[in-house]
Amino acid sequence: VEHAGHAVYVTDPDGTIEYVNPAFTDNTGFEPGEAIGETPAILNSGEMSEEYFAALWETIESGEVWEEEIVDRRSDGEPYHAHQTIAPVFDADGAVSRFVAIQTDVTEKREAMGRLKQYREVVEALDDPILLQNLDGEFELCNGAVSEFAGVPEAELYGTDEFAFMDPESAAEIAARPREVIETEEPVEYEVSPTFGLSEREATFSTRRYPYYDPDGELAGTFAICRDVTEMKRREAELERYERAVNGATDLIAAADREGRLLFANPQYRAYHGIEGDDVRDLSLEDVVDDERYPDVRRHVERALGGRPVEYRTKRTHPVRGTRNFDVRYFPLQGPDGGGVAGVVAVLRDVTDSENRARQLSVVDRVLQHNLRNALTVIRGRAKQIADAAADGESPDRGDGDTEALASYVVSRADDLLTTSEKAHQI
Repeated sequence: VEHAGHAVYVTDPDGTIEYVNPAFTDNTGFEPGEAIGETPAILNSGEMSEEYFAALWETIESGEVWEEEIVDRRSDGEPYHAHQTIAPVFDADGAVSRFVAIQTDVTEKREAMGRLKQYREVVEALDDPILLQNLDGEFELCNGAVSEFAGVPEAELYGTDEFAFMDPESAAEIAARPREVIETEEPVEYEVSPTFGLSEREATFSTRRYPYYDPDGELAGTFAICRDVTEMKRREAELERYERAVNGATDLIAAADREGRLLFANPQYRAYHGIEGDDVRDLSLEDVVDDERYPDVRRHVERALGGRPVEYRTKRTHPVRGTRNFDVRYFPLQGPDGGGVAGVVAVLRDVTDSENRARQLSVVDRVLQHNLRNALTVIRGRAKQIADAAADGESPDRGDGDTEALASYVVSRADDLLTTSEKAHQI
């Protein structure tokens, strides 16, 4: 008893302490002189109920052994958890002569169990698969998310590996990762997109796998945290398509929030306004629009923030490109949560060249309408006169009717050209 690692104390039948061993002093902080002659009440933390102590005394006074956990306190007031066994000791006549109490400090064990409970609840609550595998790659622990993706109950997963529930190609790719961690004892990160045959699900996971050690510090396996990034990958692909569309456009495209701070701008917009770098979030509309035009721009932006698109045409003078004509459109930018207008998207289309082409087409149209059409009208009229005269015998003929036929041909061709002229005008 003197050399035992557990705290031991002995009381008389009335509960007065008669003896404590060294482990009692180590565990509670009470020296023998402080404990002997007192009752176990010196250990009372106040956390145990009166009913607990009533049941304890009823049990040991009836000659039975009491075995329960108790929360006591040390001499400095710090509480501790102990597994306590109290047994009666009988004399030669069978009467209880004393009680022997043995305490095992389970404070760290209780704390560990509490932490374990918390960790287990956290792990089970996560939607991300978490799993632990031994050196042979067999599952020793996995959470409900693994079971859900696999389509297999958790209990049935233990002792199996990835090949039990996913496509062989992905399983082989994943199985190589634990071996890499075991060889290097360093974490690895990777992405994989397995197909789960039993649950008929597909997903992309971003996984980080770590070495796992037993309590003696020996490498025992690996554990992995797998984040389901399927939706994120889909959104990234969608974003990439939008970015290619916006950045590849010839139009100048930018967006600003309600305060006029730029959110993004495509390369064409940045090049026109002389903005260096891709990140424009430190700039505002006031920074990139000159002072003379800013009030007008701000007025149109405010209209778009009201929820309706705005369209207008304007001239802008660029120090290098000269005066250009733009069709400007502002569109309300909805917030990501659908909570109203969060800003404005601006699309500026340079229509200078198209306006020049329109003027050129107008000139061509006038040439067709005035010069060609008028000339053809005169030719047609003269040919019609010749044809009519030949038909009436009023004009000299070679006698074979060629004059009338040739004049009719000229009229027909003039009609064709006049029709073509009209089509060109419509175009």
